[in-house]
Amino acid sequence: MGKFALIWIANGFDPADPDSLDCFSRDTLHRLLEMYTQYRSQGQGVKILIPNYRVRSRSGRVLVDVMRDAIIPLVLWGDVQISQEGSINLLNNCDIVAAYEKANQGTQIFVFLGHPVLRNYFESSYRAMCKILRVDATAEALTFATENISWRTRGLYTALGAWTQLLACSLSLFRGWFAFRKLHDNRRTHNFVRTVK
Repeated sequence: MGKFALIWIANGFDPADPDSLDCFSRDTLHRLLEMYTQYRSQGQGVKILIPNYRVRSRSGRVLVDVMRDAIIPLVLWGDVQISQEGSINLLNNCDIVAAYEKANQGTQIFVFLGHPVLRNYFESSYRAMCKILRVDATAEALTFATENISWRTRGLYTALGAWTQLLACSLSLFRGWFAFRKLHDNRRTHNFVRTVK
């Protein structure tokens, strides 16, 4: 029996309702559930990993709690795992994915991202994290969204992807970038809305 892990990377809160997930997060959840249901029906071993997001909406809701409320009625709760490490950004999520992969070698991992514009940034960061943790990078990033996004968001994450690819050539530079982003993003954990807009 195969072992599979589905990792749900949320995009954030609905701008019109800070107590709900945005359209990208709902879409990735829908796609994740399709794969989860397929593997369960085949008798495969499948787990769902949710990063322990610490960002809060304008109303004070913590993102991981909103995600848990959305998924609980739809899956077997025993199949869901919340990461021990907290997350405030996509770099944290890459660290969480790489650490999970190291602890669960032999598991086929799929990472559900909110939008294709995040793919290069995620994959560059994830591969660098795997080098740091000395584990093979085998997780597959999946994106499905087709909604239009702002030119600012597209430009930002295209640039971040290219920048991270460059930094990842030197793990010491990448570690510095990771530390900088963690310090910077710790200041925006409250009144968070979403990543891709």
